[in-house]
Amino acid sequence: MALKTHEQFVADQNRIIPPVVTVDLTGKTVVVVGANIDLRFEASKHFARMNPERLILTCRNEEKGKETVLRIQKDTDYSKAELWIIDLANFGSLRRLDILVENAGMPPFGRYNVVEGWETCLHTNNLGPGLLAIRLVPKMIDSTRRFGVYPRIVVVASDVHYWTTSEEVVESPNILLLNVPFARAFQQRLPSPPSTITVNSAALAFTTEEGSRQLVYNAIEGADDENKLRETYISFSEVVEESDFVIGEEGKVVQDKVWVSTLIG
Repeated sequence: MALKTHEQFVADQNRIIPPVVTVDLTGKTVVVVGANIDLRFEASKHFARMNPERLILTCRNEEKGKETVLRIQKDTDYSKAELWIIDLANFGSLRRLDILVENAGMPPFGRYNVVEGWETCLHTNNLGPGLLAIRLVPKMIDSTRRFGVYPRIVVVASDVHYWTTSEEVVESPNILLLNVPFARAFQQRLPSPPSTITVNSAALAFTTEEGSRQLVYNAIEGADDENKLRETYISFSEVVEESDFVIGEEGKVVQDKVWVSTLIG
């Protein structure tokens, strides 16, 4: 795809979001990371209405998490939502894992904050979710072997990546362009099957419920064909090509740097 212009990007915000897709999630386990706010909360409600065996809502704040569980039960009549104050050790208790939705969304503060040696937004929005997904791959492989399913990881990104072409990004010792190249690098290192990674473009000028439909689409569309959405970038519930930069030679350099930086710093 040619570089998307700002005018095209703004025009996209006037598009009509397709209705939410639905499937029967009986017997399946869905994990939504940071499920207490915005798109993730609305997506969690959509999943709840599809009756999964387990709907695990991860949060960092216990009080807000409990409120989220109660709101989902009130809005959907689904009573099996589980709150996990996120701890990687908890995931060892999962019998299976079918869907993992990752959408960390900490905005920049306008100042440089550091957590565990990493800038706060980078740590929360990129490194944490990326490492969580890597840690959960063995559980997904086990789910494929035991239940004959094809788990799916949904990573949220933005169409802003269409404007990332700068040589400074490629040469920077501290790469900050992450979600799209990380997802591509991750998918290429997964066995085929089991897991499919899709990257979802963030929607700006829509309600949170409308935006959440795209997360749900990525998570469940094409469940009968494990390769339909494998290693795809999806915008407005349509598979589209990433930017020329991302799929070109420079993008591959960034992709490898992102992968190595995420794993070893």
